[in-house]
Amino acid sequence: MVTQTHKMLCRVGFLSLIVNLFGMVPSAQAQSKLPDLMPVVIDANKGLVEVRNVGGATAAASQVFIVCSRVPPKSKRIERCAAGLHLPGFIKKWNILPYDIPALQPGGKYLLHLFGSGAFQRRPGLNAMAITTDPLKQITESSESNNYTRLDTVIKMAASSGSKPVGKAADLVPVIINADQGIVQVRNQGTLTRRYRNQKPQGKRR
Repeated sequence: MVTQTHKMLCRVGFLSLIVNLFGMVPSAQAQSKLPDLMPVVIDANKGLVEVRNVGGATAAASQVFIVCSRVPPKSKRIERCAAGLHLPGFIKKWNILPYDIPALQPGGKYLLHLFGSGAFQRRPGLNAMAITTDPLKQITESSESNNYTRLDTVIKMAASSGSKPVGKAADLVPVIINADQGIVQVRNQGTLTRRYRNQKPQGKRR
């Protein structure tokens, strides 16, 4: 009697395991049939970013939000990339430049030009951008963890026509540490140490 009861319990446990396993399959299939938008930086120096649908279903038309700040050369001042520009759709209150993205089939891609006409100017200095796809969460995606990326690039000033190439030079690059608190760190990426001296006016000796 004990043996038969034990066998029945084993069969019930095995059947429960099978039911649970098959019950998980539709859930996994449902996940794979959802869209999944992801921003990918193609060329930071040129401001090229690609929005990709890496999911298993078509993604409806959506938006991408770009938040851009910059540090001009030889400065620690953080300013908005859109300062002085009249960009269509720019949300000044939140420093957001939205881009409209068309519907994308699975595997579909859409290229954004963040520098150029109707976009940010390619100005010298550090340009730091935060890029978010579907920022208002209007699309149900298989993953929400890959909707954000950054594009950070340092654009150098063009050399003057009369300048001569040098073998060693200091190359000071400002790096944003904390934009909210206005903290900027200046790093020397060159091959020459740059020294700053406090020069005091010298009077005549008596």
